Amino acid sequence: MGLNNLYLKLKSLNLSPDQLYLLHCINSRKEPINIKAQLEFKQLIKLELVSSDVVITPKGLTVLEEANKSLALGYSKPSEQINKLNENIDNYLNLFPKIKLPSGHYARASKKNIEGAFIWFFKNYDYSWDTILEATDRYLEEYEKNNYKFMRTSRYFIKKMEQDKTYVSQLADYCDVILSGTDECDQKFFGDNVI
Repeated sequence: MGLNNLYLKLKSLNLSPDQLYLLHCINSRKEPINIKAQLEFKQLIKLELVSSDVVITPKGLTVLEEANKSLALGYSKPSEQINKLNENIDNYLNLFPKIKLPSGHYARASKKNIEGAFIWFFKNYDYSWDTILEATDRYLEEYEKNNYKFMRTSRYFIKKMEQDKTYVSQLADYCDVILSGTDECDQKFFGDNVI
């Protein structure tokens, strides 16, 4: 009965079993076997279940949850992940001022853009939300002193593509500073005055 429910759910979502399997592999960071992954991946992008940079979207997490309800497949509970992610993203965005930066961009990016950036971030880094929020607060304090000149937007602080097409995270750098307990900018240097 559970398998039949799963097939009915897949049909209602216009999703093939191979696409669900690939979605599961992306979510659990496992290499798919015995499927045409490239072909199925293109369809997952078209259905807006994953992004082109292989990041599962909140919609994709919801599909996994619905499939899990139809048949216990051992997926984690994406709805809890989504709820916690949404709450923490709100906390993160609320740290940023509601202003246009000297660069001409708004300091706060849209919540939808932030979701994708954080999903990528957590796929690549392992920092707690407490550390993330503290690092963000420190970053904003530093740039506030210079009227936010050269400050990155809330999205680009998390994830930004460099000229060589690699992604970097200034947030990860600040998280490292928070965890190490040192900050070169906060160190005071004393010297002798030469007269």
